This record gives sequence, structure tokens and C-alpha cells, in this order.
Amino acid sequence: MLSIRNRTPYILKIYAIYLYYSARSLRLASKCLEPLIKRSHVAIWKWLQYMMDINNLVIDRRKEKKIIKCVMIDETMITIKDEVYWLWVACIYIYEPYTKKYLLMNISKERTLLVCYNFIKRLKKLYGSRYTIYTDGASYYYNQACRWLRIKHIVYDNYCKNIMERVIQYINKG
Repeated sequence: MLSIRNRTPYILKIYAIYLYYSARSLRLASKCLEPLIKRSHVAIWKWLQYMMDINNLVIDRRKEKKIIKCVMIDETMITIKDEVYWLWVACIYIYEPYTKKYLLMNISKERTLLVCYNFIKRLKKLYGSRYTIYTDGASYYYNQACRWLRIKHIVYDNYCKNIMERVIQYINKG
């Protein structure tokens, strides 16, 4: 087994592997990470090899597009190199964090309506619009973005809030 140093936050390792699965290129994933942290494509390959059980990190949209009925979205503040970023996560409504499957992830410098709109627009482009988006009631961004994109939006209850917080905790556990 490869030994791996821990100078990169766990959340960035997961995000890099997510980028790799999204782009199908280690070099492109490395290039996308450059604004946050400079790592080579070889480093990302080593993370991929080291975290063998993470191979199912991203849901295969060709298979899952038809069965997705409800999507949960949340954003959380993370700190990387003493700078604040926002991690946006979308997952299937019925979620068990140990399956490690996410529909979409994004890291942004700001938490604005435009960032939220682009995140949901990308989700719609990948998975269509035949689902309901569940979010917390923390911001009006979701409601407005869903209205613009003509996607049904519902504010979830405390049970779903606990599930979504478990998702975020699992990602931040590193």
C-alpha cells in the first residue's frame, strides 16, 4: 500500500477525486485545484489509490438520472489556508453517508444568489429537472434560483436537516 502524507486537508482530497471523476482527467483535476492548493496529478492519483473504497464517490449519471426524485442541497463554510470558502453539496434525498455518493460538489469563494443559481443549473444540466430540491430555510437563494430554473423547491424538516448535517460532517471528518 502506498504511504501518503497528510499535508492536504481531507476535504480537498475528496474534492480532487470528485473533480477527477467529473472531468475524467487527473491533470485537469490538478489544474482546477490550483486556486485552492497546488498539487500535481500524481498526488491526486496517489490519493485515489490510497482511498480505494472511495471509488463510488460520484453517482453515475447515466444510470441514476431516471431514478432521482428528490435532491438535498446544502452549503457549509470551510477554511483552507486561513481563507474562507463555501462547499456546496447535492446528494440524493435518502442518503446514508457511508455510501459516499454525491450528485454534485462545488467550492466557491462567495455565497451569493448567482453561485447558488449556477450550482443548481449545473445540477439540472447533469440530471434533468424531474426532481424536487430540498434545502434548509437559511437563505432565500435556493428559493429564487429554483424559481428561475423552474424546479420544485421545498424547505426540509429537522429530520432531513440532521441527515444533511451528517453528510457535511462526513465530508469534513478528515
